[in-house]
Amino acid sequence: MKNQSHLLSITRPAQAEPDSGIVKAAMYGFGRPGVIPLWAGEGNLPTPEAFCKPAAESLLKGETFYTWQRGIPELREALARYHALIMAHLTGFLLGSLPLLWPWQADNGQLGREMLLPAGYLAASGRDPQILACVLLMVSGFTIVLLLEYLGRKHAS
Repeated sequence: MKNQSHLLSITRPAQAEPDSGIVKAAMYGFGRPGVIPLWAGEGNLPTPEAFCKPAAESLLKGETFYTWQRGIPELREALARYHALIMAHLTGFLLGSLPLLWPWQADNGQLGREMLLPAGYLAASGRDPQILACVLLMVSGFTIVLLLEYLGRKHAS
């Protein structure tokens, strides 16, 4: 852990606690030029007066707001409204990248690269098209996407 000297100024129970993600982020920022030091406090100590009064004043003036729990409403609405269009664009990006990712290609001289089927690749290059490896990688990628989708839905509910 960086900057061990900072740990000496906190209580023993707080020192014994494992680092949270916010503490890790704060420790990453310690000593970095241009980082505004808004560090995490200790959960077992009251908030210092230097923070309480300005915070209370800001709350009373209506200057503080909660963050949106499910993202910025305007962005959510736009994504919902244009879902089909967004999906069409993403599909276009994926299909457009297919010539770069296609495993069986041959150089066609000045015409560029040509996408081939595995049999044509074997005939054109004399190299094994490794169909089994390609299919296994494709199925693995598909399975990962389905798993992430399942976990995302499970986490959302």
